[in-house]
Amino acid sequence: MEHEHLKAGFAREDITPEIGTALYGYKPDNFSESLHDPLKVSAVCFERNGIIILLLDFDLCLISNDLTHEIRTKLSAETGIDYDNIVLHATHTHSGPNVGGEKGWGEIDHKYADGIMKPKAIKAAKAACAELVEVKIGIGTTESRVGMNRRMVERNGDVVLGQNPWGPFDPTMTVIVFKKISDGKPLFNIVHYGCHGTACGCTTEITRDWYGVMLDRLEELSGAPSFFINAAEGDVGPRITNGWTGGGMDYVMELGGIASRDAIDAWRKIKDFRDDTEIKLIAEDVKLPYRDLPSLEYCEAEIAKVKHPEELINIFFLEYQHMLDVKEVYDKHIPKPECFKFRQTVFSIGPLLFVPLPYEFFSEIQLRLRQYSPYAYTLCMSNSNGSCGYFPTKDAIAKGGYEVKSFIAGEAFSLTDDADQHLIDAEMAIIEKL
Repeated sequence: MEHEHLKAGFAREDITPEIGTALYGYKPDNFSESLHDPLKVSAVCFERNGIIILLLDFDLCLISNDLTHEIRTKLSAETGIDYDNIVLHATHTHSGPNVGGEKGWGEIDHKYADGIMKPKAIKAAKAACAELVEVKIGIGTTESRVGMNRRMVERNGDVVLGQNPWGPFDPTMTVIVFKKISDGKPLFNIVHYGCHGTACGCTTEITRDWYGVMLDRLEELSGAPSFFINAAEGDVGPRITNGWTGGGMDYVMELGGIASRDAIDAWRKIKDFRDDTEIKLIAEDVKLPYRDLPSLEYCEAEIAKVKHPEELINIFFLEYQHMLDVKEVYDKHIPKPECFKFRQTVFSIGPLLFVPLPYEFFSEIQLRLRQYSPYAYTLCMSNSNGSCGYFPTKDAIAKGGYEVKSFIAGEAFSLTDDADQHLIDAEMAIIEKL
């Protein structure tokens, strides 16, 4: 058993919705009119010395907490893999169906989820688990400027969505290649990088956005199926030439070409493949503190300002609903919870450390974890095992902006301004146990 090699299995299914499906990411009534490129779910099963990990990667924006729990529970029953050892990741394209269901962005498309998403995910997962082969891995990195900080600061100090050339972002793109030991042929590739899937803007085309162009090109050259893991994208948008965070399909192709070059550069740097990788996994609860509620008087005043709440969408509805939720806490005398808690799974494959987080977290959090981590490659994963909204840093909260408003208004009780430090402390405590 000590000399057993890492095993992996891969399978992929098409999860493209029907034309006419509402697209999730901008507004509730943005319906698709055409298909630019199909959406997929990729399933990978890893196994060594009795430890099994199942990773599913969806070409979707977000997956709600309830839907994530339902799928993980079903996958565990179908495969026999422990619930904590199953990780679901959403790549964060803003041009796929609604399975996030965030307040103000429309209801979950249950017809799509029940008819396409869930059965295809189960099919891919079972196929991946059934086809395990011994593999060796190669890792390459490059500096990529596909993304850039999107918290543009206007003359008056307001923070808006745009491009911020001096703001932080993570420039590291990592490509991981898994090859079969038996014949040396590639089994699949993973590309890890952090950037919003919004180059196309509020389009009516179904698309994976810029990263789809990159994956198709890498697949063509490498001869292996490839999928994308989105990293710290909470404050990172596409570096497109119009100076904003979205534009159209021309910008998707423009940025996708640059991303292709970077991914292929990292892929070509891989010279050594190791076959001695072991896998480890720890699952623990992470606890984060809540801030105090705004006063009842403030909430009532803010609610009174809104004359036509039925017309609100997106962040405007989210903030309005937040005030209603806070008022309900006061009216019903609901006690403040001790903390917010989510279940964290962290796993490593040799020198690779994967940290899935149910947030759109800011890039500085990833940069700091990589700095503190003892692993050679620390790969944080956004929108994984649920969706709890944006997770900004303390200094970003002081400046405000769309992401900060969303962070504060997500639920009645909001996390404290220093939640980023609490998260890093909790994650490092888990990492150090590995």
